[in-house]
Amino acid sequence: MGIKCSLHLRTLSLTLSMVLAMGSRLPALGYSQPIRVGQRVDRSSQVLVAGLTFKVPNIRASGNREPGASRGNSCRADADEKPITALSPDTNIGWTVGANPTFFFNNSQTDTQLAEFVLLDKEGEVVYETMVELPDKPGVVSLDLSEGERSSPSLKQGERYQWYFALICNPNDRSRDVAIDGWIERVERNSSLAAKLQTAQPSERPAVYAEAGVWFDAINSLAQLRQANPNDPRLVEDWETLLESVDLGKIAKAPLVGSVTKVEEPTP
Repeated sequence: MGIKCSLHLRTLSLTLSMVLAMGSRLPALGYSQPIRVGQRVDRSSQVLVAGLTFKVPNIRASGNREPGASRGNSCRADADEKPITALSPDTNIGWTVGANPTFFFNNSQTDTQLAEFVLLDKEGEVVYETMVELPDKPGVVSLDLSEGERSSPSLKQGERYQWYFALICNPNDRSRDVAIDGWIERVERNSSLAAKLQTAQPSERPAVYAEAGVWFDAINSLAQLRQANPNDPRLVEDWETLLESVDLGKIAKAPLVGSVTKVEEPTP
């Protein structure tokens, strides 16, 4: 009995020593520790995406990825849905390495097909704005800032920008707009990320961006894969789990209905 107890304690001591040794070698990069499938997800520090792990940067900003209470006669949606929701982290800020990133929004209503997108610099000055027409059916839409003649100026590395997206429910009364907002920051594509992207297959790029904590490029590369392979159930699962991980599970099954169309100005 004494021998068995001694062996048990010795094994437990060795196990604890190994765990402590591994923990001491974890890099202090401002990210949470990775977890494995099946482990409990701590929503405050780590989100999980099916076969890959999304590392959440330790950053936060003010913003509203969903609109507040309706002010009456505004764009309507089903009772359990918001008219418009940004596909963005619940920290209200996301990283990109692209000069002209792509934004994603879930449009739940069909009362209006007109919206406005505005991008402000850190001084609050408008650096880009455009009117867009939404597809005529509800679902997830994309806004590519690099697309067409009305492309945005290149975002500067290391700077944060505030964005606004508003449904124009009544072009003659803009006080009826339904608006959401958040922040985006362009970060440097460091040598490690660049090397991984250079050797990665297109199907591997969402995981590479997710590991680096680059939200906008992770979701955009995954959306492109889904659009190119609409019948691949693994991509659907990745997409749904990604949205669920940032508390957007209620729109995780919304269809991808395409990109918005940029227009010069609203039509009364």
